[in-house]
Amino acid sequence: MTKFFFFFALIILLSVCAAWFADHPGSLTLHWNGYILETSLLIGALLSFILLLLVSMFMRCFRFLWAAPQKIRGAFDHYNQTRGYRALSRGMIAVCTGEVTVAAHCAKKTLKILKNHPLSLLLTAQTAQLKNDKETAKRVFGEMLSSPETRMLGLHGLFIGAWHQNDRETAEEMAQKALDQAPRTAWAAEALFELQCRAEAWKKALKTLAQNHKNELISKTAFLRMRAILLTAHALECEKKDTEKATKLSMEAHTLAPGLVPAATLAGRLLIQQGKDRKASKIIKKTWQQNAHPDIANLYSRLHAKETSHNRLKYMERFSSQASDKKEGAIALARAAIDARQWAMARTVLLPHAKNAPNRTICLLLAKIEDGEFGKNNGKTREWLARAAYARQDPMWIADGVASSTWKPISAITGQIDAFQWQPPPGEIRITPNMSPDPKPAPDPDPDPDPDPLKNIGNDEKKEKTEITQNQAFLREKISPQKEKDEPAKMLSFSPNAPDNPLPETELKTEKEQKKGRSEKQKKLRRFGRKS
Repeated sequence: MTKFFFFFALIILLSVCAAWFADHPGSLTLHWNGYILETSLLIGALLSFILLLLVSMFMRCFRFLWAAPQKIRGAFDHYNQTRGYRALSRGMIAVCTGEVTVAAHCAKKTLKILKNHPLSLLLTAQTAQLKNDKETAKRVFGEMLSSPETRMLGLHGLFIGAWHQNDRETAEEMAQKALDQAPRTAWAAEALFELQCRAEAWKKALKTLAQNHKNELISKTAFLRMRAILLTAHALECEKKDTEKATKLSMEAHTLAPGLVPAATLAGRLLIQQGKDRKASKIIKKTWQQNAHPDIANLYSRLHAKETSHNRLKYMERFSSQASDKKEGAIALARAAIDARQWAMARTVLLPHAKNAPNRTICLLLAKIEDGEFGKNNGKTREWLARAAYARQDPMWIADGVASSTWKPISAITGQIDAFQWQPPPGEIRITPNMSPDPKPAPDPDPDPDPDPLKNIGNDEKKEKTEITQNQAFLREKISPQKEKDEPAKMLSFSPNAPDNPLPETELKTEKEQKKGRSEKQKKLRRFGRKS
């Protein structure tokens, strides 16, 4: 609507101007090269307007003709780029889906159209990797190093290729160059640190870890923990060569991570060897309060090895009360009590932890207590040894499903640092002596259950004898003549006499009498079955 009013106003303005020129005629004279051109003012204005219009049209045509080759070339370039990007996207999809033929065709087409475009080089390299053409992939990634835009991409590709070929030196070199180019590159920092740990280059790993923490690629808590582990690993390496350096490194590791058992164990052992018992005691107690471990308890016992067994027991009583894990504290105290021949004390300490699925160590210690107090061939000793054979395994150092008797800083499978954890073996099958392949219905609850189930340990023989006697009485009752007349036939079930569980003395017979009695019972059973 606005355009209409504007156009209408322009027409009115032109009409007014034309009328004004018609009311005020004039003359326009032009003298040029001996010629005289004379016309009215209105005609002169119209001729001037037409001349300007022709000049403007000529300039437009000239500009169009001047820019035509460039526009035509730009149109062809745009068309080729469209084809190239279409082939590039199709090739990327083919690489992701594993279509080798399509990816190779698209890579060749893209490289021809887009030439040295970064994505075309990437598609060519990935296609070569898909075809397992390692030389071509390495050459293309090497070409990317010449351009600042693709240098990081080339370094990453060369690193991946070296990693898959198990060429650790080249992989470490590429990761180091990537960090020099961009210090905050996460993949390069992580890869370089892992490679240095795998090679057990602890000094380089410590330097890389500090650089990663400086570049904010790792948190402070993780940095302190990993530094403590690396210092412990370095100290273990220096233990035989340089004892003083190993002591210094292990003590620094203990300061950074007081709950790290290997660091505390190594520092305490080295300090004890140097006669610095007080420092060793402080380190041992601090770690024991945060992470109770059998190695710490053994080291504390070694610290007081020159004392008498009764004095060691007194020390261990105070020490075990500070344990972060009550079970480990009880085991340590029980060992000291056994050494002091305080059987009642050792039994009292261990029994609360033996009620619910005790581990193998607890069962063996209780067997040792029974053996030490009551002598060999004791029923309870055999009972605890039998339970130890089926008990849960003791914790050990485990990383990625692999168990080790000693702690190690990294996993041999994945190369992950701090992978070993103190825990029971995974996937453990727990079997108890009471397990049966055919489950039976649970008996009626005892109206007066025994509050301490461990009192009945070793009484299985008496129970089996009683059950056999009851079965025989039940059998006699079933085959009596009166019962045959009054009651219908029923299925009989009884347990044969076990060789390790003889019958009571009143029912013991000679071999011939036992065979004769069994044959008579079988005859009566057959007769009873035919009558029914």
